[in-house]
Amino acid sequence: MIDWLFNPDASPSLLLFGLVAGYVVGTLSCTALFRIAATETRKRSLMETPQVWEPRTIEIDQIGITQRMTTSKTLLDWSGVGPIEKRDDFLLLWFSRFNVVVPMRAFSSPEDAQAFEHEARRLARAG
Repeated sequence: MIDWLFNPDASPSLLLFGLVAGYVVGTLSCTALFRIAATETRKRSLMETPQVWEPRTIEIDQIGITQRMTTSKTLLDWSGVGPIEKRDDFLLLWFSRFNVVVPMRAFSSPEDAQAFEHEARRLARAG
């Protein structure tokens, strides 16, 4: 492009090639830097908050929602449950400042997932 500005005899195809090459190099650089940053963020997150990535079991009963992990157990009373939303393949049980995310893939069948959602909604209304 600079060639074309300072040398009017330069070929327009050379200018186009330079623009396309600059675009491709810029796009590849941004993609590589994004992947490096995402990998570093994930590593830092695993070290600082390993409980986020731990497998967990979620159970519901008349008292509330029990979330069990290898390092902890949390009981959340139904009286604290706000809205229950279904988004894509997740069920979100909202509390005041956080939510419990239940992936629908955790169930052995769509019927089991639907039964869990129905029971959670029923218990939340009763609580």
